[in-house]
Amino acid sequence: MLRMLALPLLAAPLFALAGDIQYTPIFLPKDFGAHYLGSNGQVVGAVEAPHSPGDLQAAIWSNSQLTLYSTPNTMFNVISPDGRYILGTRDDYIEPNVFFYDNGTETTIPMVPHVWAEANAVNNSGQVAGTLVVNGPQGQNEVGFVYANGQIEYLGLNSGADWRVYDMNAAGVVVGNFSANNMSHAFMYSNGVTTDLGSLYCGDYSFAYGINDAGDIVGMFGTARDEHPFLYSAGTILDLGTLGGTISRANAINNHGQIVGASNTANGDLHAFLYSNGQMLDLSDMVQGLNDWTLMYAYGINDAGQILVSGCPTGGGGCSMLLLEPLTAVPEPSTWALLLAGLGGLAYRFKRRRTASA
Repeated sequence: MLRMLALPLLAAPLFALAGDIQYTPIFLPKDFGAHYLGSNGQVVGAVEAPHSPGDLQAAIWSNSQLTLYSTPNTMFNVISPDGRYILGTRDDYIEPNVFFYDNGTETTIPMVPHVWAEANAVNNSGQVAGTLVVNGPQGQNEVGFVYANGQIEYLGLNSGADWRVYDMNAAGVVVGNFSANNMSHAFMYSNGVTTDLGSLYCGDYSFAYGINDAGDIVGMFGTARDEHPFLYSAGTILDLGTLGGTISRANAINNHGQIVGASNTANGDLHAFLYSNGQMLDLSDMVQGLNDWTLMYAYGINDAGQILVSGCPTGGGGCSMLLLEPLTAVPEPSTWALLLAGLGGLAYRFKRRRTASA
C-alpha cells in the first residue's frame, strides 16, 4: 500500500543549499505569449500576427531574438529537449490541426475529426503527446493521443470520459488526468498500461502535469479543503506542502529533481515556487534586482535550471513573462529515490476564439 509522506527539511546537499540559489531575470518581449521552455533556453509561443490583427502567429525566442513562423493562425506549443522538433497548432477556422516542424519541414499529424487539438509534449525521438476535443454521443469530451513513427494511439476515444495528456518523458511515458463518473484522477500511461495515480491516496481529485526521464511525476491533488502539490517517485507519493496557504500545484520537474509551480501564501497571494532538496522556496525572494516585482506562476524548468515564470509589479502595472537564469550551480543529477532513502498549460485564446465564432 502506497503512503503519503510529509517532507521534512533535509540535510545540506553536496552543492549549494536550495536557499542559496539566486537568479537574474530576463524579460521576454511584451507581446510574446510564451508557452514552453526548452532545454537550451529557447521559449516557444505566439504573438499577434503583424499583418492580421486579432490572429496569432507562432514564434520562438532564442538568444534574445524573437523569430516569427511564416504562417499566421498558428501557435508553437512545445519544443523537444534537443531543439530539433517543434509542435504547434494551426487554426484554419474549420478544424484546428497539430503540426510537426522538423528542421524546416512541416508535417500535419493525421487525427480523427475534432473540435480542438493541442500537442503538449515531444521528446528527442519525435514522439508526440497531447489532447483533442471531439464530439461524442453525449457531447464534447477530451481525448488523449500519442503519436510515434507515423502511428497515432488514442486514450479514451469513444469512452465518454475526458482524458487529458500534459507531459511525456524520453521513454514515451505520458501523464495526465482522466475524469469520469464524478471521479478525476491523475494517471501514467506506458506501453498500453494505465496506472491510476489518484487511487494511491485519499484526495478527492488529482492532476499529473510533469514527468522527468527518471519517471518522477509531479502534479496536484485536492480535497474540499485544500489543494497540494505532489511528487510521485519510487512507488511513493509525497505531499510537497505550500508557501503558507491552502492551494498549490507543481507544474514541472527537471532531470535534477527540481520542481516548480505556484502556491498561495498565508495572505492568499499567488507566488511562484521552486522545490529543491526538500525545501519549497518563494522565487520572488530569489531574483536579483527584482525587489518591486512578485513572481506569480512558474511554468517550467529545464536541466540548466532556467525557469519560465510570469510576474507583476507589486504596485500594479503591466505584467510580463520572464526567463530566470540561475547564478549558482545546479546540483548534479540525482533521482528522487535518493531522497526517499534519506527519509527512509494563450492556447485557450485559440479555443475561446473558435467557441465565440462557432
